[in-house]
Amino acid sequence: MLLSGLIFFAIGLWHIEDVPVASTAVALDIDPYGMAAVVFWSNQDMYFCYRCSSGGTYYWLWEYINSAWDENFKNHDNFCFDNIGKPHVTFFRPELYRTPERYIFYATREAIQQWTSINVGDMLLYGEQIDISTDTFDYPHIIYGRYHTYYDGMSWQYDTVNSIVENAQPSLAIDHNNTIHISLGGCVYEDTGFVGYGYKDSDGWHVEYNNQYDVNSPVKLAVDSAGRPHLLFCTSNDSLTYHAMKQNNAWIYEDITALNASFIDISDTTVHLLGTDPTGNTIRHYWKLDSDWLFEDIHSGMPLDLAVDKDDYVHCIFYENNQLHYATNRPQTVVSEQIQISLETISGSRITRLPVRINFLKSQSPDGIDIVNNSGRAVASYSLNHGANSFMWNGRDQTNHKVPTGIYYLIQKKHNQHQITKIILVK
Repeated sequence: MLLSGLIFFAIGLWHIEDVPVASTAVALDIDPYGMAAVVFWSNQDMYFCYRCSSGGTYYWLWEYINSAWDENFKNHDNFCFDNIGKPHVTFFRPELYRTPERYIFYATREAIQQWTSINVGDMLLYGEQIDISTDTFDYPHIIYGRYHTYYDGMSWQYDTVNSIVENAQPSLAIDHNNTIHISLGGCVYEDTGFVGYGYKDSDGWHVEYNNQYDVNSPVKLAVDSAGRPHLLFCTSNDSLTYHAMKQNNAWIYEDITALNASFIDISDTTVHLLGTDPTGNTIRHYWKLDSDWLFEDIHSGMPLDLAVDKDDYVHCIFYENNQLHYATNRPQTVVSEQIQISLETISGSRITRLPVRINFLKSQSPDGIDIVNNSGRAVASYSLNHGANSFMWNGRDQTNHKVPTGIYYLIQKKHNQHQITKIILVK
């Protein structure tokens, strides 16, 4: 199918802000409440940086995850949120720097600044890639090379996707029926590329290849609400870009080279792409309406990742002038409901006695509370029972050590709202 239409659609409602991350090795995802987060690599370490809001002001906090290799962030996604907003990350670490064998790790966030990491595989070869997604039970699945590993609620399980492809570069997606979809791009033989797609059902894995397209780079994958897989790939011999969709057991291929797109995501059944204009200098958001592709320009820069939230708003990250930026067309207004609190033991926001007790109206109690220091680093996180009417902080961090005197921020979280109280801890 040829590109039937390309229509400029100037919305002009994009919100753009800086992200305090000095790296282009970044993966983006959106939590169930529409808030963005990135996982990024810097100086052989991996970090989690997430966006918060209070009173219309947005800010970013970050946490250390583990040591990792920057190759994690090339050509694939290795970070996702589950249905309850818990982040899941996969990464690899070589036994020795730049050795062929690399070891697959999985990490998740148990509480603020509390990440647990485990080794879940050791079969990845140089040049192969990894990807992660979660099913409707919020269990993680990881695809790496030709292998699929997943947590079934009791332990990690393993199976082999196929026994043919080497140097595979997979993408992974799981639909609402928990059908696992994968895409594959790589070399079957030394000089022959392919487009590969597979899915897993009760009978096991079913994998198919199309050698008509010479593809030696990753094949991006997304699945719509009808369970139909969509692929985005670029051929290596003639540099053509295609969007492919499987419908009624047949693949429909569309040449979209004119879009210059690199990333794909789907809201319901609407396909969204992120790329650049023909000059390569301006970032563009594309989406398909019937047989036409619409687009809008976002900003100058280099696109790095794309995500669409559950409310069909689009989010992306890009790099320009040595600075990482975040952009979204989601309205940036805070819900009018605010959490009303009574600070009984705080005088002028200065805490003179510990523990400090904070009372809430029972109908407006927050879901949880974070304590953040003046540099923006979180020191403790607490979950509250539904309908709780008070909270007590003993002046200790998540590891039960006393925090030093100084300025702290008590962040009350309710849905996607964050109410902040500035407190000063003195002797």
